[in-house]
Amino acid sequence: MLKNSYLRWQVGCLVSLLPATVVGQVPTYSLEAVAINATPVPGGDRVAVSPGDTLVIEVYVRDWSPNGDHLAAYQVQLDPAGFSSGPVGEVKPIDYDVTRQAGEENKANCFIDTEHPRFIHAGLDTLVLTDTRSEGYRLASILLGAEGPASPQDGTKLYCGSVKYLVSDNAQGRFTMGLLEQPISSGLRDRMNRPIEPIEFENLTVLVRPNLVSLIDGLNGTEAVPECQIDLDRDGRSGPADVLKAISMLTGGP
Repeated sequence: MLKNSYLRWQVGCLVSLLPATVVGQVPTYSLEAVAINATPVPGGDRVAVSPGDTLVIEVYVRDWSPNGDHLAAYQVQLDPAGFSSGPVGEVKPIDYDVTRQAGEENKANCFIDTEHPRFIHAGLDTLVLTDTRSEGYRLASILLGAEGPASPQDGTKLYCGSVKYLVSDNAQGRFTMGLLEQPISSGLRDRMNRPIEPIEFENLTVLVRPNLVSLIDGLNGTEAVPECQIDLDRDGRSGPADVLKAISMLTGGP
């Protein structure tokens, strides 16, 4: 019994001496909203918007050096399922449908800002790639000859790319925006082209709340307000119940 207790004590001491990266900090991609209608907002994993708003979302990565890895290349791909993940409407890149149907690029609304103060490959010779013809836009940066940065493994997030979204006029409720999590779609590589794994992914929750001004105008008969912005409870008619639904949504309800 004493021997078993001593062994448990030894194991506990060893675990306490292991670096934090072994017991918790792993490479992690995250999406964060940084601006609504061109107005900066604090980054985070949750943001509230209204129908018709524009939204800038940035991709970040942190803790990519659990074994001292230096990041030579990364690629991320948006999960297109997130664009319509809410109960009604869409939150998708601006001009997404128009450019894809025309077979054109949409790099004004999906890009890597190499001048971003937190760009992960800042100051290094890198090949930046943006694919806006694929169903889920792809962003990648590949270093040319350099070793690449190592993470301090302290949760510091560095920038990987930006996407500008439009909230549709009929959008309501919670949308979950994320990345495709397959290794072929979103990954990290060291200078020997070895994958840095495993990778965790953190989604962004976009809560689309009703525009009360439009709702009241619509209920008062203003013709310029579309029906989709009035019938919030989707019962086929507009009325007091839609005001109650708006209150519920504004206070964080479904």
